[in-house]
Amino acid sequence: MANQKVKLFWEGRNDNPPTSFGSMGPVAVSRIYPHPVNPDNSLWLEEPIRPYGDPQNRMFHGDNLRVMNHLLQNGYESQFNLIYIDPPYLSNQKYMSRIAIGDKDHSQSVERQVFSDVGPRELDVFLQDLFERLEMMKILLNENGSLFVHLDWHVSHYVKILLDEIFGPEALINEIVWCYGGGTGTKRHFHRKHDLILWYAKGPDYTFNPQYRPYSPGTVERGLTRVKGDRYRLHSQGALMQDWWTDINKILSPTAYENLKFPTQKPLALLERIISAASNPGDLIGDFYAGSATTAQACESGGRTWITCDNSVIAIETAMKRLLKMPARPFTVESCEGQPENAGRLILKPLLVNEFDAADMLLQVGIQSYQPGQEVKPIPWVHYIDFWEIDLNYDGQIFNSDLQVLRTSQRMDGDLPLQITTRLKKPAKPIQIAVRIHDVFGATAVATAQF
Repeated sequence: MANQKVKLFWEGRNDNPPTSFGSMGPVAVSRIYPHPVNPDNSLWLEEPIRPYGDPQNRMFHGDNLRVMNHLLQNGYESQFNLIYIDPPYLSNQKYMSRIAIGDKDHSQSVERQVFSDVGPRELDVFLQDLFERLEMMKILLNENGSLFVHLDWHVSHYVKILLDEIFGPEALINEIVWCYGGGTGTKRHFHRKHDLILWYAKGPDYTFNPQYRPYSPGTVERGLTRVKGDRYRLHSQGALMQDWWTDINKILSPTAYENLKFPTQKPLALLERIISAASNPGDLIGDFYAGSATTAQACESGGRTWITCDNSVIAIETAMKRLLKMPARPFTVESCEGQPENAGRLILKPLLVNEFDAADMLLQVGIQSYQPGQEVKPIPWVHYIDFWEIDLNYDGQIFNSDLQVLRTSQRMDGDLPLQITTRLKKPAKPIQIAVRIHDVFGATAVATAQF
């Protein structure tokens, strides 16, 4: 009995191996080459250049179980150096994204449901879903890889038992406590102001780069020698981090620069710390509950390759816009989901072409009108467009996003350019231009024009 594993049982538990799960199916692919346009630079004179080859960084829209199985079938087994996930917490809540659109004359609030988290009555479903996905993640990790699972008080105790079963209890490296501020009105219990991040390593030779925090003013003032003797000196980088973190707060202010109006959004500094600690530049990082793409942005600034996934169209739209504004390195957006039924109707302005020199021309592309695919309030249609993209040589299959037209503010007001001018090489034969818009409801629409 000494070697028998402790297992968590629930009604309907299914121990089928991950390889028995369904494949991803047909995949629609877009290649995104970030080249953002905004009201301050909507007249472009340089020619956008597409890098050669498919981007390494990938964003998936769909069920993460199907996506992970797709990755396993396409050579990603044991390829990930680090996986971070922030799954549902069994909180029994609907998570909404609320944004303001319009200007001072035409204004309204749009509320979009991002996802619905099941409650305690569906604990068996929650555990089965997460169990299957955690087993997949272990197969995707390499022998030096780590898994960080971000949870709160609702289910962390259940998930730890699952992780002990899948990885082994000896694989637990840290239970990290992330403490944060912010008031609540309840007087029925102590305010719940911490999350738990469980760090499990696949093998004993896991990657770890020590992280440091600043010394307290008192420590700096007195130094260590007075306490520990002449052999000890203050480290130039600071004190080694402990497993409770109080120096990174939640994104609390609705007007904070980092706030993307996305529920459950985590601070960039939190992901930068995890990624810096458990991976190295050039490593492949995964996030299969990616939300607003905080992990992807942290990978961009840290020189890591990333693959993310989310099943919410609002998450994908938010993530794309976030990475475009950086701007990030090229990435793909791949979907096993169909186009939302509420896709709108997009009409382009006639293309305008002017000579620039013997080899180049100036091409003006613009939007004439857009009608959302669902009932909306009577405010100007431009307020319902989140951002739009241009494929300067559309083949009718894969959308290559060469230019992206963005707003300068988070508010959906009238500052979105509806036409831009770009410089192009004169084509040897007729080509097709495609424009794709993303509206505030997560729907897309494409229109084309030839010249």
